[in-house]
Amino acid sequence: MAISRDNSNIASPFFQSKDFQCVIFTGYEPSSISPMCALVDYFIDNIDLSYFAGYKKSNAIIGGRPALDDRIILKMHMYSLHCDIPIRQLQKHDSIGSEFKFLSHGIHHYPGRASFSRMLEILDGHIEDLFEKHLRSIDDIGIEIDPSALYCGGTVFEADNSRHKIITGKNLKRSNEKWSGVLDSAGSSAEQKALATQKLQQNGLRASKLAGLKRNSYGRADGGCVIMQDKNKSFIAGYNVQFVAECRHGIIVHSYISNKNPDSEAFSDIVDFAIEKHLPKNFAVDAGYGTPEIMEKFVSKGVVPITRARKVENSKSIINECSFELPENEKSLTCPTGRTLVETKHKDSDAAKRFKSESCDGCEIKYKCCPKTKNKSILINLNEFKALKIAASAMASVEGMEIYSHRANKCESPNGFIKYNLKGKKLTMVGLKRNKTIIHLYAILHNLRRVISIINYT
Repeated sequence: MAISRDNSNIASPFFQSKDFQCVIFTGYEPSSISPMCALVDYFIDNIDLSYFAGYKKSNAIIGGRPALDDRIILKMHMYSLHCDIPIRQLQKHDSIGSEFKFLSHGIHHYPGRASFSRMLEILDGHIEDLFEKHLRSIDDIGIEIDPSALYCGGTVFEADNSRHKIITGKNLKRSNEKWSGVLDSAGSSAEQKALATQKLQQNGLRASKLAGLKRNSYGRADGGCVIMQDKNKSFIAGYNVQFVAECRHGIIVHSYISNKNPDSEAFSDIVDFAIEKHLPKNFAVDAGYGTPEIMEKFVSKGVVPITRARKVENSKSIINECSFELPENEKSLTCPTGRTLVETKHKDSDAAKRFKSESCDGCEIKYKCCPKTKNKSILINLNEFKALKIAASAMASVEGMEIYSHRANKCESPNGFIKYNLKGKKLTMVGLKRNKTIIHLYAILHNLRRVISIINYT
């Protein structure tokens, strides 16, 4: 599977540590090894993965075949993800002079599927550490990561579970009605009634599991996935994946996978961590993330949100809370036509205030603002209101528009590369924990691709 290409700008610096024995036994030539293969080998060799040794049993006393090097197995697995080659087919590509022969140099026998599974099982508990170390390695070779502005985008990855094997409350209700009818029907045979009893018992167990998971669905083959809609509005069994990229090179600095929907709910799990770790000045997200709760989180931590903020309720209204202005004394509101809404007493929470206009007679936009009431009345949460106004002001500024103009490129590029270049649109592993590891490895491969582009460009 050797690939001939011009590697003059990227390959040579990462082959300097290779000894003559490696050249002889693998049959590789620098001109036949792709830049991605060279970088995978280089980065894994230069990252501290000593925790792998803690999971090995010593063979010095008891004898037997020595354990395989998990570092080499990790190289092979990462490159198999890049080439979209299943583990069971790797040995077919391990011929003399191939890239997999180059990566597997140093192991005494070819690893089986059990060796890859064992390596991934260990990596599940250390994947975030590996991800952070690879970011430091990128910085060590002179590529500066700039988190002053961060971008986040979400996408749906299809799980290794048929959409027809998703358990939902609606499906259980429909199934219970069907089999209860069979059980109660006088025309049903003894066999049919026995089957109906079995199905109803099974549905009871599934309903109990669904209630315990506290979500609206789960997969029969992959219990971690849920039913979601992809960009084509088709229902699939999948996961919600969030990538956070920095502003200079579009390098992914954080990745997250969850079974929450929509994007705003998944993003709420990581926004605090991302801000505290990277201390960004600006955070650009699309309108799907522009909920009052997320805007308030940004502002409370000193981060300027760059987004088209929206309201959870009345999001399609032409005139809503964001159309009004709050004076410094916070005792009144000013409507778009300059009329004043004064604070009134209300029975709602202390965090909210109600403002009401004394008269809306003669207002030219009354039919858009309050067509069903005599005078306009608004109940607002002051913290959320201020956050939404800050977001709207930032989005309208020249700097905000410039930052937001790069959002699609920074956010959609990782999704496109992983889903279509790496053929990772459908996850082949089962469970949230294992797929978290795979998504992080995909993110690392995307970042290595960015390293290649940056070095070649400069």
